[in-house]
Amino acid sequence: MRSPERRHLRIRRVRPVLRAPLYRRWSVRAQLGAAAGSGAGAQFIEPHGISVNLRGEEPELYVADRRNHRIQVFTLEGEHKRFVEHNLDLPCSFYFFGDEVYIPDLNSRVTILDGRDRLITHLGEDQQAYKQQGWPNLPKSYFRPDKFSSPHGVCVDSQGNVYVAEWISDGRITKLVRQ
Repeated sequence: MRSPERRHLRIRRVRPVLRAPLYRRWSVRAQLGAAAGSGAGAQFIEPHGISVNLRGEEPELYVADRRNHRIQVFTLEGEHKRFVEHNLDLPCSFYFFGDEVYIPDLNSRVTILDGRDRLITHLGEDQQAYKQQGWPNLPKSYFRPDKFSSPHGVCVDSQGNVYVAEWISDGRITKLVRQ
């Protein structure tokens, strides 16, 4: 299991110790982030979401490196494979559906990438929302059903409908129906 640690801006890979319950005792085996290539460009800045990509021949670990405006991709053993740096603003998390990956982008859109991490589209993009005073808690009159303010979570049902949770004080969940 790996989890983001904001305090140290690293990802730690841990394994169970002995036969203790999985939720109680873990030991650190490796740290990701500092070893992801070389130089300051390999460091995480606000690692936020983390998920295992099972779309290819080998599973990969995707980490939303939010303030670097990119995704870092690792093997499950912690070796850095690549960066996905194009068409991302503030990626939050991931939802894999078929050959696609859905990424809620805190800067007012949901990004969909194909199996090779190339842009398919941005959903609900509103490049003015996050520039508004008081963002993300904008007046209810600002919100429109076809635009997002601050997508933070996303999932897809078996019919391909997309559900988006936004990071605002009273919450907003939007369902986008695939046609």
